Formats: sequence, structure tokens, C-alpha cells
Amino acid sequence: MKPSRSRKVEDFMTTAVITMRETDTIGRVDLEMHLAAVKHIPVVDAQSHVLGILSSHDVLRAYAHGLGKPIPVAQFMSRRPLTVRPSTPAYEAVALMLEQKIGALPVVGDDEQLVGIVTATDFLAVAHHALRGESLERGCSPRGRARRTSASRRTQGRRGASRSRGGARAAPPRAARRPRPWPAREPGDRPTGGAFAPP
Repeated sequence: MKPSRSRKVEDFMTTAVITMRETDTIGRVDLEMHLAAVKHIPVVDAQSHVLGILSSHDVLRAYAHGLGKPIPVAQFMSRRPLTVRPSTPAYEAVALMLEQKIGALPVVGDDEQLVGIVTATDFLAVAHHALRGESLERGCSPRGRARRTSASRRTQGRRGASRSRGGARAAPPRAARRPRPWPAREPGDRPTGGAFAPP
């Protein structure tokens, strides 16, 4: 088993990432966050370069300032977010999150293109297994798992990197999850790719 200090970000990052463009709306982000059960979504350009990142807190802030019309992502995303490489030691990524009080780090390759994301939840899963005295080789690493989405562009990892619309595999169900109300959508926002829309 790898010693803890030799583990890299690539051992824990998610490689199937929901992404948005600056011209997408906050309503679309809200919908995708609810469908995929995620709290952070990177914003990229046509070449998958990271322009910013949106958190669930940004979405709430946007709605608080909204005027009942579509709100562009660009108005509320955090620009030029901190990023890490797949080869960054995992403990350095954790230290960066703690120091900057952030919940996620986009992972970029040598060409600065998005290849994944690592979140505080990923590292909490590791801590949970470690505190239980379980081996980190026994399934606690989320590397390569896909997060569920209906129609978002997603960027896969370095091996066979590609972007596509829809079709991401569903993430494993989470225990003791309370049902959430269907997210509010702005005018013109509608789920695509076969997502269920309530009456």
C-alpha cells in the first residue's frame, strides 16, 4: 500500500466532471447540482481551460440578487480559482483547502486543461476510512468515478480525455440522504438529455 505522504491528487480526484460555460445560467447550475448531488462546478472555455468555479453558496447568493430573470454564470463565479496537478501530493491539496478555506480544487494537466476535481468530501471519505482503521486500498478512493448528470458537458481524465453531452454514469447512492425540493428554474431553463421534469 502507498504511504500516505506519497499519495497524489490523482488517487482521489473525480475525472468525470460537470462543467459550465460563462454564458450558462445560474438556474442551469442549480439544476445540475441537484441532479448530480455536487456543490462545486468548474466553468471552462471551449478548450477546457478553467475560467472559474461555482459553489452552492454562489448559487444562493445569485438568487438573493436575482430579479426573476436568467442570471449568467459569469456574474457570480469565482474567477481564476486555485488549481492543482494530478501529481500534486494529496496532503498539499488538503493544506491548501484548509489555508484558503475552500471546498474544491479543479485539477489541470500540463496543458492547463481541466482533467478532474478534488473536493473536501473526497478527503473526508479518506479520513473516515483511516479513523476506522481500514486500508485506503479498500474502495475509499473515488478516483475515476462519474457524477450523475443529465445534459452537462463533462471532461474525462487524461486517459482518453474527451468532452461529451450527457450519459455520465450515476454515482453510488448516498446513505441517509433527505429528499430535496425540486430546484427553482429561471425562465428558459429546461433539463435536456432525457432528465425528468416534474409537472
